[in-house]
Amino acid sequence: MSNGFIIVLMERLVFIFFWLDPSELFKAAGLWLVSKIRPLQAADEQRTVRNFLIDTYILGKWALVLTLALRCETASWSKWVVWYLIASNLFGYFYYHAWGPHGTVASLTDEVQEQRERRRFVNLMQAVAFSVLSFAFLFQFHYASHFSWPDGVSFANAVQLSFANSFTLAHDGFNSQDSVGRTLVLLQVANVFTFFTILIGNSVPTVGR
Repeated sequence: MSNGFIIVLMERLVFIFFWLDPSELFKAAGLWLVSKIRPLQAADEQRTVRNFLIDTYILGKWALVLTLALRCETASWSKWVVWYLIASNLFGYFYYHAWGPHGTVASLTDEVQEQRERRRFVNLMQAVAFSVLSFAFLFQFHYASHFSWPDGVSFANAVQLSFANSFTLAHDGFNSQDSVGRTLVLLQVANVFTFFTILIGNSVPTVGR
């Protein structure tokens, strides 16, 4: 253990979380299925299929949470599914922008690098937006009693509360009523703060990189 035991434990945890991430499971299954139909030999073909699978998964998770919200789903399973998606949303961004393979790949052309950076930016925006949507769903349908609602409980108000928490803005009467509400607010602030911490960390130049 030349790097000490803490980094080894972290690597083991990241490996476990990686294969518990639904996006990775979806991508692995999709790549396996495509390879059975048509073997992918060129790197650009693999990249194209991988990006298509990632975009399909992103649209799928957005559609799922929106469907749950439209159905006003209050069953306990929906709460845990959305928490799972929130966790995987954060882990995926952490892994690909801070822990796993990232940065400039010399073998890629300038055009591909440019598209890659655009995807990174779009993925950040949609990841933060998905976090706002998911917490809004939880606030409205599973934790409404832990907050005060000046105009009544509604999806619009839940989105406003979630957005205000994410960017530490004034709540305009949406106050937490107990320790559960305060914990939820702290969790959401920490969630979004982690996204921007990773973004800023990747923007700081490192000597010798």
